Amino acid sequence: MFGLRKTFIYFCRVSVNRLNRVFFEENFYECFLEMCDDNVAQVRMEFAKSLTEIKPFLEPNNQLSI
Repeated sequence: MFGLRKTFIYFCRVSVNRLNRVFFEENFYECFLEMCDDNVAQVRMEFAKSLTEIKPFLEPNNQLSI
């Protein structure tokens, strides 16, 4: 069922620039970061690719601790 987790990452990538930043951080950011520890390599790869699109929209002092 890793396809659902990949879809969630895609959703985050698409919605981060459409939703209010605070709303995204409060509701999706923590779950998004949990994808970096996923057991499935394809999910981790999708997560890594999405970082370049998601990080610029977040507060500069909000560091990704991976």
